[in-house]
This record gives sequence, C-alpha cells and structure tokens, in this order.
Amino acid sequence: MNRLTVLPENLMTTYFYVAEPLNGNVQLVATGLLDAYAFPSNAEIYDIIPPGNSKRWSGSNGILLEKYVYQSDIQRIGMFNGSRKLYLGVRIKNGQNFHYGWVEVRHEERLDSDSIVIAGTGLYKLSERAIKAGAV
Repeated sequence: MNRLTVLPENLMTTYFYVAEPLNGNVQLVATGLLDAYAFPSNAEIYDIIPPGNSKRWSGSNGILLEKYVYQSDIQRIGMFNGSRKLYLGVRIKNGQNFHYGWVEVRHEERLDSDSIVIAGTGLYKLSERAIKAGAV
C-alpha cells in the first residue's frame, strides 16, 4: 500500500509504503513505533520473547519504506529500502494458536517511481512452529 502526504510549506512530498494486516488475526513484526522489521534470508521467525522496541508483534500497519521528494533531491529510508531480498515476518491466529510465516518484499527503485513487490510467501502448516525466512 502506498500513502501520500504533501507538505507544501517545506516544498517536500512524502510517500509511505505500508504493510497493512488484513484483519485482527494477522500480525507482523514491527520495530520502533511504526516501522516493519526486515528479516534476512534464513532468519528464524517465531514468538518474540521478550517483546520490545527492537522487535515485537503488531496488528497495526508497518512502514516498509519512506520516500521524501524535495525540489532537487530524493531520500529514502526504512528497513526495506534497497533491492536486496528481505522478509516481513507474519503470524496468523487460528483458534488459540499461531501459524508463522514470511512475505518476501522487494523495493524496486526507478527515477520517477518506486514500488514494493511481493516476490513470495511462506506459511508453516503446523501451528506454534518456527519458520525460516525464505524457506519453502
């Protein structure tokens, strides 16, 4: 999802690229206040103990990338900035248990536009089991 905020007083346009859980049964791994956490390949995705500001499960939107467009410059920040292979950790509640999974997210940067591409997904069939990012 892409959100746009225009701030004419700074002559800047801000774009937010956001992961939005579909419903209350879906959570993603977040860091800080609003940022989605990026896992590298083969990182284990499971329950986070103890949850904290560096990583926690969240049912709220997670910012993948922020893009600031000034008159003569473009700046991009966020854990999913760049073209490397990164994974968003997800868990889905089924009854009283969670199934853990991942979403491969790639940032494609072009001169006139940016896009976030979902390149793959994985979900462990058994509940309460860790999954490695990128595992099939």
